[in-house]
Amino acid sequence: MFLDEFAVFLESLVLSLGKLILTGDFNFHVDDPSDSAVLKCLDLPDLFNLQQHIDVPTHKDGHTLDLIITRSNKEHKSDFFVYDPVKSGRFAVHCRLNIDMPPVPKQIIKYRKLRSVNADNLRRDNINSSLWQSQGNIRILRPV
Repeated sequence: MFLDEFAVFLESLVLSLGKLILTGDFNFHVDDPSDSAVLKCLDLPDLFNLQQHIDVPTHKDGHTLDLIITRSNKEHKSDFFVYDPVKSGRFAVHCRLNIDMPPVPKQIIKYRKLRSVNADNLRRDNINSSLWQSQGNIRILRPV
């Protein structure tokens, strides 16, 4: 069932535009060539023009459980490496990707320095504004 669902998932991903990186713990011993499910799982990326990059153990028992999958036709991969920084059962999987960062959108932010507002002038301006007038009558709210 997993392989069928994974195939549908990969198909939906490859139909999308742009860069693609799929990472995670597959909790599947992908280093076991005698397991037919493993062979099918590793064939799926090839069928969708994807590439799985991790080919070394990511677990203390010598198994590869964590994968990084990218599009095969993109030149954005480099330096995939695995190490155990804290001597745990699971290793850290790292990679450096040669991808362009999206541009940071520029925003104009307007604000007032509230400490520089003169309270008496603000009160006077409010009283004289059209917001306080109703059908020619002026309603004045006095501070308490």
